[in-house]
Amino acid sequence: MSDYTERKTQLNAPEDWETWNRNFTTIAKSLNLWVEIRGRKRWQKPPVFPQEHTFRTELPPDPSAPATDAEGAAIRTPSATVVTNENRPLTRNEHTRYIDTITIYRLQHNQFTLQISNKTKLTEYINNTVSDSLKNNHYLVNEEIHH
Repeated sequence: MSDYTERKTQLNAPEDWETWNRNFTTIAKSLNLWVEIRGRKRWQKPPVFPQEHTFRTELPPDPSAPATDAEGAAIRTPSATVVTNENRPLTRNEHTRYIDTITIYRLQHNQFTLQISNKTKLTEYINNTVSDSLKNNHYLVNEEIHH
């Protein structure tokens, strides 16, 4: 954050507000946080890693599947293994969709991590430039910038 500290303006009194606020706005915009700070966009939430099992679709019955009895239970021979939809490997198309979704997750995770880092930088800027006497009255200074 050295590029920000070089041009930081201390906020010690009301007469410092215009210059400090101009610098703060410039920094918030350069960190891509201004839209969220203004309340025009919600803060990003952490993305959820995709679960492989959610990509399995119901497949039509396999003609080579083991025979079933009158109640629909599989008739097993001692060496037969029944593969259900829940434990079967993903098909090629399902696997492709799963990998694509992981790629999207990674991009979203990187954006989320960057936003957290930038929020920390902006919070540090506030803490380093607002006088102690004003910090007690400013809701952004003693807390991180929250969602």
